[in-house]
Amino acid sequence: MRIHLILLATATCLTLPSASAAQDLVVASKPEAIVALLQKAGMQATLDKDDEGNPLILSAASGANYDLYFYECKDGKDCGSVEFSACFDMPDGVKMDVINTWNYEWRFGKASLDENNDPCLHMDVELLGGVSELAFNTSIDTWTGTLGRFTTAIGY
Repeated sequence: MRIHLILLATATCLTLPSASAAQDLVVASKPEAIVALLQKAGMQATLDKDDEGNPLILSAASGANYDLYFYECKDGKDCGSVEFSACFDMPDGVKMDVINTWNYEWRFGKASLDENNDPCLHMDVELLGGVSELAFNTSIDTWTGTLGRFTTAIGY
């Protein structure tokens, strides 16, 4: 019985996050930290506010500008998730079959058309409770790669 308690205590200690690990989590309630991660990844990133007073990051990658919107915010702070978003002003727009093909073939990056048939690409990242810096950097890499493939798919 004593060995079982020691093993249980050891396993519990190994699985509980430390206080310092919790401080290193990327959360949407700290947009300045997300700006710093984007800049560390070699991108420009400027913190702004959207029309509702929520944080908004303006950036660019793969030859295209994009925005990082914050959601589930309370009074412009304490947000829970972010969405990478890029829309493209195309002279002749894009046909819906291009968007449908994109959404069928690609796992990341949901595509849509606006009222002028201009294409948009969106990718949500849930940050409620926080994710590791490695996990968020993977999301950045996924977004930039997806954005590059999307610009090719739409002929941008």
